[in-house]
Amino acid sequence: MVPGGSAASILLAFVASSIDDFFLLACLYADRRVPIRGIGAAKLAGAALSLSAAGVLASACVALPLSLSRLAGLVPLALGVKRLIASRVAVASHSAIRADSPELAAASTPDSASTCFPASARGFLRLLFIFIAASADNIALYIPLLTDGSRSAAVPAIVSAFAVVLPMTLLLCALAWLSSRVRLPSRLPLPMHRLRVDAAVPYLMMLTGIKALVTSLL
Repeated sequence: MVPGGSAASILLAFVASSIDDFFLLACLYADRRVPIRGIGAAKLAGAALSLSAAGVLASACVALPLSLSRLAGLVPLALGVKRLIASRVAVASHSAIRADSPELAAASTPDSASTCFPASARGFLRLLFIFIAASADNIALYIPLLTDGSRSAAVPAIVSAFAVVLPMTLLLCALAWLSSRVRLPSRLPLPMHRLRVDAAVPYLMMLTGIKALVTSLL
């Protein structure tokens, strides 16, 4: 995998796995008690640690026999299937609750105030742990992209990934901060639950895994 192709693939993986991170960052930035620089620093450190973990795991896969290193694509594929099933179960449960009791369904729907983190999550280390815990999708997507069965191409791919992910993380933080400063009406005329773009993330993860498996077999 050439560095240029690796950079494009890493960029696509970053965008696909950063949708949840965007809402998480926007919620944290909305809490004026949380230091803005602390959020950005924790997110940047978490991205670097996640990418380092993906690089270590990818290097371990490269060190394995070729028949085993080809299985790296199973990681995002399995997580994508798991996430899709979990989202379907959550939607079905919410629909059942809404059918039985609309008032209870409205109360169980999280809003911007209830999804924000309490004061215990305001420290740098706590923020870092939150971002690392939420980065499993990122690591799963990066592993097959950094693994192509060649030791010589692993290091350039990892360097290219850092050159893409760290600046994009800063851009993500800036966009989340701007979105947290935009005031929206409390009740929008459109059904916002139908505009959830994160519903496509499981399919993107499965597509990445399938692509990695197919590429390794060619």
